[in-house]
Amino acid sequence: MSKWKQLSQACRDEKVFGRFLGIFFILFGLFFVVIGVTIIPIFGFIVAIPLLLLGFYYFKKSPGEDDVCEIDTDRNR
Repeated sequence: MSKWKQLSQACRDEKVFGRFLGIFFILFGLFFVVIGVTIIPIFGFIVAIPLLLLGFYYFKKSPGEDDVCEIDTDRNR
């Protein structure tokens, strides 16, 4: 059985929400990079860097990092 099928619905929702949040922060960070290049150089880059880091953190975070979402493999034995 695949790992995705073994995850509970709450863990799947958490993973999907994390991906959406990551994409939001990445797009918002890229927006500030464009502002930093064109309009307000220092402010744009100061805001863009933390937003991009947050975006990549939430996009890469998996439900397996939480204790609640760990798959119990001994249960099927």
